[in-house]
Amino acid sequence: MDDVPLIKGDQTRHLKIGSKLTEGLRRGLIDFLRSNSDCFAWSHADMPGIDPEIIMHKLQVDPLRQPVRQKRRKFAPERDAIINDEVKKNGKRRVCIDFTDLNKSCPKDLFPLPHIDKLVDSTAGHQLMSFMDAFSGYNQILMHPKDQERTSSMTSRGIYC
Repeated sequence: MDDVPLIKGDQTRHLKIGSKLTEGLRRGLIDFLRSNSDCFAWSHADMPGIDPEIIMHKLQVDPLRQPVRQKRRKFAPERDAIINDEVKKNGKRRVCIDFTDLNKSCPKDLFPLPHIDKLVDSTAGHQLMSFMDAFSGYNQILMHPKDQERTSSMTSRGIYC
């Protein structure tokens, strides 16, 4: 992979481009990306998210199922410090939440998302593949306000929705 500055003179905005591209394709791709550099998000502030008026997640929870309230797991102070460091590693929040109980309360999706191996396999035979939309948070869709409580989680620092 070659590290290519997207905006000349800007040392913070670089893209990785495959080093095995032909020179003509490489040059055309770099020119295209540079001429459209205003379309890229380089930080979370550059990504306002998808307007909730367009789309938002809504859970179809079975009204006959009782909500499950999980207790906050307490850890020894040393472990709690490690967990808090991991949650904000590299300045980004990283959390793993077990939604098993919530999933049991919702009907199965008739159109589930494909597995990553199927997505990668589907690129076979194509000349180019882009991971540009894999930027953290790029495809974030907000949870409907009525369902935010159902997806909340608790840490020693507080409750997150």
